[in-house]
Amino acid sequence: MHLDSLSFDDRRPCDPRHGRRCRSWWTAAALTALGLLASGCYTKQHCEPLQRCGGDLLAGAKDSLGIKETEWVAEGPDACMDQVQLPIVPVSLSQQPARSNGKKAPGNATVDWCSSLSQKPDGSLRYQPFFPIIPLKNAHLKLKEDHTFDAHFTAAAPQHMAFSASCRSAQGITVSCPELGRRIKEAIAAEANVYNTRCYDDNEGGCMCDYDLSLFTSLPGSWSTDNDQGIVTFFDQSLAPFPPAPTDYCVQGDTLSMTGHNGQQLFNRPDLRTLVFHPPSCSDGLQTGDETGVDCGGSCGNACGTCTDGVQNQDETGVDCGGIVCHDFCACFNGVQDPWEDGVDCGGPCSLLCSCTNGKQDGSEEGVDCGGECQTRYESSGPIECKK
Repeated sequence: MHLDSLSFDDRRPCDPRHGRRCRSWWTAAALTALGLLASGCYTKQHCEPLQRCGGDLLAGAKDSLGIKETEWVAEGPDACMDQVQLPIVPVSLSQQPARSNGKKAPGNATVDWCSSLSQKPDGSLRYQPFFPIIPLKNAHLKLKEDHTFDAHFTAAAPQHMAFSASCRSAQGITVSCPELGRRIKEAIAAEANVYNTRCYDDNEGGCMCDYDLSLFTSLPGSWSTDNDQGIVTFFDQSLAPFPPAPTDYCVQGDTLSMTGHNGQQLFNRPDLRTLVFHPPSCSDGLQTGDETGVDCGGSCGNACGTCTDGVQNQDETGVDCGGIVCHDFCACFNGVQDPWEDGVDCGGPCSLLCSCTNGKQDGSEEGVDCGGECQTRYESSGPIECKK
């Protein structure tokens, strides 16, 4: 469930003015949730507990590298997440003028975007992305006969941020909004979980920016069961382990359901309360079993996709574009100038620079509109070679 859907009327305010202290929102999400619980700030749970019947967690286990294991997957609709208290709206945001009718307003669950953005002396940008708690996309769990486990979680959601005219002025940012989007994209290039960044004018001197966020976490550890009680306890063995996580469970046929015991979170993950797992398949959006890619290869039979095969596959949002794997935003090939582009299918988030179509040799080009930074798409033909 999206955090923006949480009504302020339904929450106990974690505000020092009310005699409570809460950790800063930009600390690690798990520590934030633990801090909120410790300070007495919480919201009523809406995730109903699933059935607890116990069962053999290794029933039907298959051999993997000499160790028997069962493998389970869950997708977004299989999860229920409780909402946690949102942070106080930063003063610099609360003092911003009201948005005009029809304008997208900044979301509630955020830190101050402007304080996360600054311009370096060389003109490049420094931007610290904000990673909120977002809905689960999928989960992958392996339970092994030596009582160790591996769990992987992917959360994904579109995000929105705003840089007002006063923010741009204070930071000395004079470039256009599409160019701002490109520079933010370059500044956070090392963040593989932030993609499809695009910025556009808000028609009030500021810039609105959208991006897609995908967070991947891995959790190794050990597990033990109390079959009589129908409880399995997961022991975190990561570099910074959390406390043991007792979990109510029920194995029925090809379904494994789990609920955090006595209202606790599953795997110590913020918000996550229940999960319903199923065996892997060739359409679960994960690389499981003997697959050589996501839902391809091995026993799935089909060939794994690329960003140049003319087919929409992998996690692409269009043919050979979009998603995490194929970096170019699909709107960069629609033949029109979108608000976040500097020209038709160029500039902004598009890998093709508009200077690569102006009939001049400029920038880093090695000839007229060729070489250097002129390219079609990141995963395709690369730089356009100059004719000799």
